[in-house]
Amino acid sequence: MLKRLFLCWLLLSTAQLGASTINLMVPIVPGHRDIYQQLIADFTRETGIQVSLKVKNSEDYKRDFPLLLQASPGFDVLLWNAGQRLFSFVDQGFLAPVTDVWQQQGLEKSMGHVSDNVSYGKHIYAIPRSYYPWGIYYRKSLLERFGGPPNNWQQFLAVCAALKLNGIIPIGIGRKFHWPVDAWFDYLNLRINGLDFHLQVTQGKIDFHHQKLQTVFQYWSDIISLGYFHPDAVNMSSFDLLPLLYRKKIGFFLMGSFANGMLPKNRPTLIEDIGFMAFPKINDIGVFEEAPIDVYVIPMNAPHPVEAKKFLAFISSREAQKKYPQMFGQLPINREVVIKSSTLIEDGLSILANAEGVSQYFDRDAKVEFAKPANLLFNQFMTTNNVEQLTEQLEKLRKTIFGLSESSIKQY
Repeated sequence: MLKRLFLCWLLLSTAQLGASTINLMVPIVPGHRDIYQQLIADFTRETGIQVSLKVKNSEDYKRDFPLLLQASPGFDVLLWNAGQRLFSFVDQGFLAPVTDVWQQQGLEKSMGHVSDNVSYGKHIYAIPRSYYPWGIYYRKSLLERFGGPPNNWQQFLAVCAALKLNGIIPIGIGRKFHWPVDAWFDYLNLRINGLDFHLQVTQGKIDFHHQKLQTVFQYWSDIISLGYFHPDAVNMSSFDLLPLLYRKKIGFFLMGSFANGMLPKNRPTLIEDIGFMAFPKINDIGVFEEAPIDVYVIPMNAPHPVEAKKFLAFISSREAQKKYPQMFGQLPINREVVIKSSTLIEDGLSILANAEGVSQYFDRDAKVEFAKPANLLFNQFMTTNNVEQLTEQLEKLRKTIFGLSESSIKQY
């Protein structure tokens, strides 16, 4: 009898112990493990909940993510991306809603500007950890010779013309790995047509013959025709081109602020002379920016959902938002957080503070079956500069992937 009671007590105690330990899986790069260990220690100190950390390198993690969502025993918390990459797994029923965490933490006030990127239907399915803005890098001392950083498209074109006249390549872009080209389509569409229209495009709901998209392609075609992009971009990566920015051989460089980590830390004078500005204004519409968001999600089969939600609540707090995003080299999403950092980080924060909404980047806002071939077509366009060909190819792709014969958004 005593033995049976002891076994029952042991089983109960084990179950209680298991419930106080959550399983966290994240992609990792060198240096990040120590950050996670500190984050976990702080969380455990505050809540008493233990965390079992498992990691994969970034590429393996992206490849295996669908399997991680379905693993048995399941994971409690996973790191992922906002936007369409999130919604595709919501559609498949793999993610648990975390609307209660969003509401209990009052995140609509501090993170409501990115809610469209984590909400699907009537629910929130992820809690943002951090994000990083896209913008244009430049040398301050170089642009001072040509009137300073441009505020609008007309000024931008004027500076590009002056740069080219003086033997300086106006715009650097690396096309070796294809993905940087998407940023030019995204920003031209955001500045000309706004965020709502842009997201309808990435979701396959707009015919590419639409006049609003033809305007985007024409703006893009014009700067290709003027020879403002780097002529050897197809053979170089964006990081190959950064030294040309340092040497004032390139005027402008559209890139995510993650490039801050690539700048030579042993050259503080150079870094002080590098600026980071918002993409120039084109139409008189709201200001929308590109800012990919990293988020935490809870799989539908998470064994400890209550404790997992406590982790999400912790990571969304003002204290955590002030501390951890900077450690990961990114920015806090919580607008109530004020941080003191480098000038470049502060420039990025200023860009996002003025944004009325953010997109995630083309390959995060669009489903992968559409994003990958569209990216190749955008790269081809940079060489051919054939608007008609690009339009026909993109529209054929849209119909193939989405099965739509015409725009389903009549108000546009």
